[in-house]
Amino acid sequence: MTELGFLDTAPLELAIDQWLRGGLIRVPTAQERLLFKDLDPAKVPPLRIIASDIDGQAPIVFSREKTPDLPVARAICASIAIPFFFRPVTLEIDGVRRTLVDGGLVSNFPVWIFEDARRKRSAPTATVGFRLSEVTDAPIDSQSSLFRFSRALLETALNANIEIHARGIDDLYTFPIEVNASTYDFDLSSDRKHAIYQSARQQAGFLFLRDVAPRNPPVLTLMLKEAAELFGKSSGLAVHLRANLVLPTSRGTLRIVTGFNMEGDADDRLEFEMENSACGECWTKQKIVVFDIGVYLRAKSRIPGLTKYQQALVRPTLSTILSIPIFDRVHADLGNLADGKSLIGILNFDSDDATVAQFEAAQDAAHKAAVACGAILQAQLSR
Repeated sequence: MTELGFLDTAPLELAIDQWLRGGLIRVPTAQERLLFKDLDPAKVPPLRIIASDIDGQAPIVFSREKTPDLPVARAICASIAIPFFFRPVTLEIDGVRRTLVDGGLVSNFPVWIFEDARRKRSAPTATVGFRLSEVTDAPIDSQSSLFRFSRALLETALNANIEIHARGIDDLYTFPIEVNASTYDFDLSSDRKHAIYQSARQQAGFLFLRDVAPRNPPVLTLMLKEAAELFGKSSGLAVHLRANLVLPTSRGTLRIVTGFNMEGDADDRLEFEMENSACGECWTKQKIVVFDIGVYLRAKSRIPGLTKYQQALVRPTLSTILSIPIFDRVHADLGNLADGKSLIGILNFDSDDATVAQFEAAQDAAHKAAVACGAILQAQLSR
């Protein structure tokens, strides 16, 4: 077996098993390994692990339902057995002896692995995935050509199928996390591990804050109600007013996730294109946009950014839309947008009777409302 890999996973399996035993799941001391069937769903979240079967050239998914009698630590070792670095893990599954290596060979970003369970929920939650991106200061010619070539081959095999597996997953958020380390750095010091962890944690928190809002309709509705009241009071406009919160999707579009004063209207979940919609302009240019939607509705012409089916859902009496970018509190000043990574979402106000001139004159009031929304969203997400 030594010719199939430099490192044996057996010591790693023992260490992982001992670590797992110190958690919420308790197993008899005499039991050799913690098994998937020991994972009480009342105590721990569902666990699924993926490995690559090099004989069947297919993914193997380990879980409490599919592989109850297999050791959890061994499945973990199979899932991380990078070819050539680690020796393959052999396991008997459904009466067949299988040779298993790193699951990334067949699916290095398995966002689909919980999709069946997610779709069964009455209110499916978003799927959040984190992808580590190596950042190194080492010059490219500091390593031998053979090593660089072998490494590039492995990286290609592990990463080439990421986008394929991400397709078809609705409400998917993918966060790239930059790390100053390689997949093959097996001898990192404790201090460096801690520094990498803290950096990744900070990046993840920032990206999560920017791209994902709390899926709590009462909180969001109350936030929009307060924003509308603040806008009306600050602007002095006594007009019909609706409000909604818009966030980006994994399809590169923008979608209304919740609204206020939109009850009975069919446009409370509309999705907008980035390229030619008012919301898209607000998001890409990171500035307030006033849109005269009434011109299109009265002429019964195509509204930019909407299909004809989406346009059929739009409230026919709308006159004007006001789109305001929502930034985190640190970069809430519209004159200090930094690198643009602090954008959380878009606050939209629309009205049946407000004019373009009225909304343009009320931009300061709109900015105050967006700042208030940013503070509320940050407070909710930091809990």
